[in-house]
Amino acid sequence: METKTGWRATPAPLLVALAMWLVYFLARVVILHTVDLKYGFSPRLNLTGEGVGFAGSVLLLLGTMELANRPSALPRSMMKLAVFGAALIIGLDLLTGLVNFAKTPWDHKWVYYLYEYGALAGWVLLGLGLTLSLPPARRAIGFVIIGVTVITFLPYPLRDKVWGALHLDGKPLFTIEFLLRAVRVALLALLFIRVAEGTVTTPQPTAAAEGFQLAAKGLWIRVIAACVVVMFTLMMIAGKSGGGGAMGFFKVLMMGQAIVAVLALVMTGLGALRAARSGVPDLEPYSLTLGGGASLWAAGVSLAQLPIIYKAFYGGEYGRGDLREMTEVLSIALPVIVIVGVGLLATALSGFGARRNNEELRTDAQGKGIGYVVLMLVAIAIQSWMLPKSRSVGNFAMLSLLAAGASLWGTVMMAKLLGRGADSLQMEPGLPMASVVNVDPQPPA
Repeated sequence: METKTGWRATPAPLLVALAMWLVYFLARVVILHTVDLKYGFSPRLNLTGEGVGFAGSVLLLLGTMELANRPSALPRSMMKLAVFGAALIIGLDLLTGLVNFAKTPWDHKWVYYLYEYGALAGWVLLGLGLTLSLPPARRAIGFVIIGVTVITFLPYPLRDKVWGALHLDGKPLFTIEFLLRAVRVALLALLFIRVAEGTVTTPQPTAAAEGFQLAAKGLWIRVIAACVVVMFTLMMIAGKSGGGGAMGFFKVLMMGQAIVAVLALVMTGLGALRAARSGVPDLEPYSLTLGGGASLWAAGVSLAQLPIIYKAFYGGEYGRGDLREMTEVLSIALPVIVIVGVGLLATALSGFGARRNNEELRTDAQGKGIGYVVLMLVAIAIQSWMLPKSRSVGNFAMLSLLAAGASLWGTVMMAKLLGRGADSLQMEPGLPMASVVNVDPQPPA
């Protein structure tokens, strides 16, 4: 049982989420004034934002839930309102993503109106729940945040009327909106820090073990899905089958593989975050949070690409950008970030083993972590630079097998390492749940 003060008391997922948003909004301002974007749109920037939005929303929800469940001398009943607001934000984000599967998604304007008004409600409820969880004398910053939130999330048509009255449009308008969002995120971080003061964290080794087990399952799912796709692709190459039936099944298989990949990334990310929130001493929460956040960012990007892949196979319009460009953009950056994120899990286990004098775990985590990174980078190099230059079917098949073998070998190594980390944490002694009692002694009669 441990009581922390200041920013150290704030759950790591919250600080990482807010830092991601802050960097993204400031980067958008810089890019807006330094890069000439066609129609103000960039596939790379758009998908990056989708990933940041999804990962940040999940981190925000999990961090708010952790804060709401921590024992504290202050009443925490209003934190349920903050949790509901955070859940509403991510729920609406997923809803708008599903609408993009429609052939002409812009015909369903009601969904986008629902998102605008719902997002405003979600952020306001989040700020209101946090503000009312503080003593009345410390609520001023919370009401300031709510005011900034309303300004930055003005829904249509009110937004057009307000900004039109101020004669703002184009770059000046976008600059002001992004800067206001950056200010809102910075103030929200201060509010979370205030709410987290005086809360108590209790080590939960079982939760950490379950988190590593979930992350390992996500990696095993990726292995199984990759094996199925590679086997079918090689069968098509060997049989030189280009019939309609085979191609139809191939499209279904590729869509299924994309969906399973998103699920696997989400499982790995949530598992890492569960371990990060366990409060186990010597288990670095920020390494685990950054690793889990990287997997969730990749899941957000992949989730945004799902309707694009579907339309590339079965027809439809995206509205902005070329379908092929949208499916191929970030083709190198995305797997590299996943590799870095999963590698951070190995780093966390290595540090845990070193601090607990578990030399066997430390050595295993270091070796397998380095091996995973090397093998995955080799697979990316083969797929990105060697496969496009192959001149024959045999050469293509051989390089495909080499890339798949390196990727599968590295992923299996890391899955086994995470399983071993879970076993080590299960042997940790557990502690009873903590409680905080506000004692108000009565004077003797």
